[in-house]
Amino acid sequence: MATEGFRWLKPADLPELTYTLPPEDKTIVNVGSVGQPRDGNPASCYVLYDDDRRTITFRRVSYDLQAARARFLRVPQLTDRLSMRLLTGT
Repeated sequence: MATEGFRWLKPADLPELTYTLPPEDKTIVNVGSVGQPRDGNPASCYVLYDDDRRTITFRRVSYDLQAARARFLRVPQLTDRLSMRLLTGT
């Protein structure tokens, strides 16, 4: 998707989850955070940046989602709806 000179990509849109930075453009990367995903994938996500190759690679790591949800639910201010996001990634 392009909006006023911006190109928006999701990790799932990238071959092998890797993006090669265009040499002439500035790039902003939102690497997200562990937990509370919004992209439909509940695995933890982090990014590797290779300055020599000018690539950004998203990596996914599985973790015990049910245990994380149980800890989440022990916090009174957090809702069940938010805890379900851990399991579904949405």
